[in-house]
Amino acid sequence: MDRADQAFEILNRAQISYDKKEAILEAVKKQRGDALLTIQSIEENTVLVGALAEILFSDIK
Repeated sequence: MDRADQAFEILNRAQISYDKKEAILEAVKKQRGDALLTIQSIEENTVLVGALAEILFSDIK
């Protein structure tokens, strides 16, 4: 499962607006490190942002 699929699984369960989900998923698909900054500017839920950050940086060693 790639990053976008993992992010979709989390966002699918999140109780936020569809527009926010779509914007966050696009950021995950198009950006790498900068995606976290975009996500933080879209969503204020730190738990959700943290989960997405784990996905974004899971393969960095």
